[in-house]
Formats: sequence, C-alpha cells, structure tokens
Amino acid sequence: FVPVFLGAGFLCSLLTTLLQRLLAAFTRYRAPEAIRLPQSGFATFLYFIGMCVVPAVLEELLERGAMQAVLSRWGTWFSIVVSSVVFTLLHGDIAQMPSLFILSVLMGLAAYCTGSLALGMALHFAYNTMSFLFLYAAQKMDGVSAFAFAGYLVAVVCLAAIRRLGVMRRFRPIPRVYDPKNRQSRLERLASAPMFTLVMACMALRAAWPLFAK
Repeated sequence: FVPVFLGAGFLCSLLTTLLQRLLAAFTRYRAPEAIRLPQSGFATFLYFIGMCVVPAVLEELLERGAMQAVLSRWGTWFSIVVSSVVFTLLHGDIAQMPSLFILSVLMGLAAYCTGSLALGMALHFAYNTMSFLFLYAAQKMDGVSAFAFAGYLVAVVCLAAIRRLGVMRRFRPIPRVYDPKNRQSRLERLASAPMFTLVMACMALRAAWPLFAK
C-alpha cells in the first residue's frame, strides 16, 4: 500500500503544481513560499520531526481516529469523505486541496481496510518524508545531484508500486458506495449542527479568499 500511495502522492504533487500556476495566471492567487530549511544538521532534523512525524501522528488521530470513527455510524464512505473534506480545509492552500482530498480518502480507506490507524500514520509519514526529501534536494544539493536524487526516488516508488499492486488483496474489501446505513438522513444531521456547518463554511471561505483578495 505504501509505494502505491506514494505513487499517487507524486502525481498529486504534479497536479498541485499545475493548479498553482493556473490559479496564479487567472486569479490573484499566489503560491505559498516553500519552507527554508536551516543550515544546521540538527536543526534540519528537528524540522523533519515537525514536518513529517508530528503531523502524521496527530492528524491521523484527529481525522481518522476521532472524526471518521464518530461519523462511521452513518456509513463508511460518508465518514471517509466528510473527514477528508475537513482534513483538506484545515490545510488552507486551495491549490493543494484536490490532491489532499484524494490522499486523505486513500488514508481513510487504509484505516477502514486494516481496522487500525497504524497504516494511515505510516502512509502519512511516508508522503511527508517524500515531500521533505524533495525539499531537501532542492535546497541542499546542486542541480544535477538533486535531479538524480529525485529521479531515483520516483523510480523506486514506481517499481515498488508495480511489484506490490496485489497488496490490497490482503485487506478487507473496499466498502461499497451503497450502504444500508446511508438510508439515514446524514446531511440533515450535519446541517442540524450549526457549529460544524459554520466552521466548515469559514474554512472554505478562508481557502477561497486568496483568489480574490488584493
């Protein structure tokens, strides 16, 4: 699952880059500046912990461990999609949102199919680590070395994905879109929670604001 997920993550990164350029060309959107890694090796290690380890644990506990588990009473896909929407909106940058939503759905499926948060945390950590390594290559290596390193990472991910496509057969089946629980009025239940609806609307407004703000 991990190499397949990283392959999807790499494609999503390309999608994010494309959306950033399109939005910058036709709206007032400006892509967020990349994090600048410090010169010190120990400080870089602390950045790695803060960017890769902490979010993988805390965000999975919040989104999959708490929200998806609570919403699962109204259907598996419903819980995965709603928790993924919240996960996406929490990250703010609108150009990243389609990619984050796709990856969050995959992590939600991993949590459901394994019945554990461990794989979701591993996927989250692996994707964050891949992003960190690309950032490190861009800022700490010369152009040729960075290009070779990036190509090596992509090749490893793609080859591993091809070899491991059968890994999904060892998990519980992916849930059907139709679920008897879906007969319940899930959207009405969410709409009757004013605070949840207000928070979702505010996060959506925050994400869209850079497209029009001066």
